[in-house]
Amino acid sequence: MSIFATMKFLKIIICFLIFHTVYLVNAQEVKENEFLIYSELYSSTSIHNLEKPSYLCSYDQNNHPSTNIILLKWSSNNNFQNKKSYLKYNVGLMIGDYVNSNLKNESRTLQNIYETNIGIKFSNNMSLDFGIFNSHIGFESAIGQESWTCTRSILADNTPYYEAGYRLNYESDNKKWKGNLNFLNGWQKMTANLNDQKSWGHQIQYIPNKNITLNSSSYFGQSPNIQNRSRYFHNLYSQYQMNNKIGFILGIDNGCEFDKNESLKNAKYYYSPIFITKYTINSKSSITGRFEYFKDNNMILNNTYLKEVKGYSINYDYQIKTSSTLRLEARMLQHKESDKIDQKDKNNIFFSIVFCTKINQ
Repeated sequence: MSIFATMKFLKIIICFLIFHTVYLVNAQEVKENEFLIYSELYSSTSIHNLEKPSYLCSYDQNNHPSTNIILLKWSSNNNFQNKKSYLKYNVGLMIGDYVNSNLKNESRTLQNIYETNIGIKFSNNMSLDFGIFNSHIGFESAIGQESWTCTRSILADNTPYYEAGYRLNYESDNKKWKGNLNFLNGWQKMTANLNDQKSWGHQIQYIPNKNITLNSSSYFGQSPNIQNRSRYFHNLYSQYQMNNKIGFILGIDNGCEFDKNESLKNAKYYYSPIFITKYTINSKSSITGRFEYFKDNNMILNNTYLKEVKGYSINYDYQIKTSSTLRLEARMLQHKESDKIDQKDKNNIFFSIVFCTKINQ
């Protein structure tokens, strides 16, 4: 870890200690305060290439041990556990390869922010969040231990991990329906200019029982690549737990872009389906397989590697203890646009070992 990264980590530790000291005074009376410490240490080795594809923004280093993320987070009354309170707070700071890659377009003062937001509850069913918060799109987050697969999928690394703006939330009394409307600064963007196009999004979840989740999420607004171009994007996925052993996730991303003075008839499209299945061996270990595909013939995302890609992976997880997990993964990415990339980049095969630790206080 460089001196610069070490200094940033020390700043995060100091901020965390300040948060902890300020709220420890109220810990006996206010039991809703929660502190999260999360880390991902990893090492990855490729067979054909010394570098991983440029579209990966998690676990993107190769052939040497590294830190994907170290996260410190404080939450107060998160999810409004205290029914008498109408306010909640979340503050999170982070460092690591994920930060350097995924937040490189943000200003240096904002790059270490994982989350910072305030929530206001209007009723038992509705609330409003504003600030910087996790994305409403997809089933994978920056916290790898919460994902079935070891590394993030292609579609996850090319959709927002975080968002900034306002989010209006709804949850039905029976907890089967959840939804939100989002007014955002843009596609994974913390700050916005006055001339930027306003961006919107929605999410609807239907959870008929503990084994089934159906989700629909969208984004409509400013393209992250071209100033006067609009992007419409939709994510659809379902998660089904067949029994105590076997579970499935089936999802698809669809996106299109068009100039502001053009109609949808002239839009350029890309899409990405994914299938994941997980087999739980016992209470401590599991095996997960993944097939993914990405098609972007019109090069909307401006990335040669992503014109057409097939991906396969299998990972084995072993829970060392309640807070710690060891993950092993073999992954292959096949890039079909052979005339535009080097021969060594056509089939990128790499093996990863990840150690995750998540501590809640």
